[in-house]
Amino acid sequence: MALDDAHVLFSHQDEATLCASMHLHKLKPTGKLLFYPVCDQAKVKVKNIANTTNTVANTPAKRLFLDISGPYYATLLKYWVLIVDNFIHCV
Repeated sequence: MALDDAHVLFSHQDEATLCASMHLHKLKPTGKLLFYPVCDQAKVKVKNIANTTNTVANTPAKRLFLDISGPYYATLLKYWVLIVDNFIHCV
């Protein structure tokens, strides 16, 4: 399987991880991995923001946590959004 096709199919993994994933699925990598600007943008260092907090919400929908990932071209959905309510811990 061409590395470019596998790169999109396996959610834009780096080349080493991609080759390992292909090996697990008994696929032989062929060709070269092309440059994807989207992948470089996703790997840029993000702002140093704390991943945890000691503040707890005391009512529903007062504190929401949001995670956005994408773009994904191999699926119908371009972006995935996950929202979690801190009070009820519901997605």
